[in-house]
Amino acid sequence: MKYNNIKVDNSIVGAINTGDATSLDVSLESIRMEVSPELSKSLSEFANSLLETQELDISVKNEILEQLAFISNELCSPKIRVNLVKPLLDKITSLVSTVSSLAQLWSVVLTLLPR
Repeated sequence: MKYNNIKVDNSIVGAINTGDATSLDVSLESIRMEVSPELSKSLSEFANSLLETQELDISVKNEILEQLAFISNELCSPKIRVNLVKPLLDKITSLVSTVSSLAQLWSVVLTLLPR
């Protein structure tokens, strides 16, 4: 599959939810143009590292990808539903806490999120 903002290696295409990957890719482009190019870049770097890491099970990767797609979609909406986004941010923080490279990238994303 060809995406503009994330890299999906052929070896993982059948294992990830491509619908979530497509949704995330579209949202990242909207975030880049309408919200913050820095945030879009950081989210893209996080997503790429997530897909590349061997330290997480594919089911966990899919869970994070689904949550990331939802959060990114919310960031493009005129009114972000914080009550829905906040628990997902916390969940991703927890899920990536054991992988230092992902945890570091995620902490950058969190600092760039609109308040």
